[in-house]
Amino acid sequence: MNDNRRTALVKMLETCLCDRSFMIDGRRIGFRLLRREDMDLWIDFVNGCSQESLWQRFMVPFSATPERARRFCDIDPEKELAVIAEMKEGVRSRVIGIARLIKLSFDDKAEFAVIVSDPWQKKTLGRILLEMCIGLVKFWGVGSVFSETIMENRAAIKILKRCNFKVEERHGNVFAMSLRLRAPQDLDLDDLC
Repeated sequence: MNDNRRTALVKMLETCLCDRSFMIDGRRIGFRLLRREDMDLWIDFVNGCSQESLWQRFMVPFSATPERARRFCDIDPEKELAVIAEMKEGVRSRVIGIARLIKLSFDDKAEFAVIVSDPWQKKTLGRILLEMCIGLVKFWGVGSVFSETIMENRAAIKILKRCNFKVEERHGNVFAMSLRLRAPQDLDLDDLC
């Protein structure tokens, strides 16, 4: 891939995120793309999540390893995006939520997944991350976004429904939900940022 195209894309996406911040419980939460140099922050975040939250996100037993940190942080922004919600604690940053989009090369879709650290759940952060990702995925020009979640993850299902995702199919306790997007030619920059 052309490195200039990778940088221009990343810069455009970062610009859309950098001015966005929200106050939750009196704390300012900022948003940006996850970067390769965030591996230690990613490991700290995963280690701070409960096993239940990790199970609901990954649907398998999951733990932070250096290999997984590399896989989840060193990504190609033309194929995968990860938006982090972070807050400052003195001079340090702490990640409290991560939303990920993966562009499916064989289809006109992108997959969405999100995890929010336990103390920050049920405070609108998951919905905010989903709405940001819906805006960002339009840069790829895909026709729809889908997400798979388990029936026990009622919070994720509620967030997806609130953002107009519809249940496409169900296999046992796993739901596949999707959101159809407007055609790329109908978009303008104000829709994206």
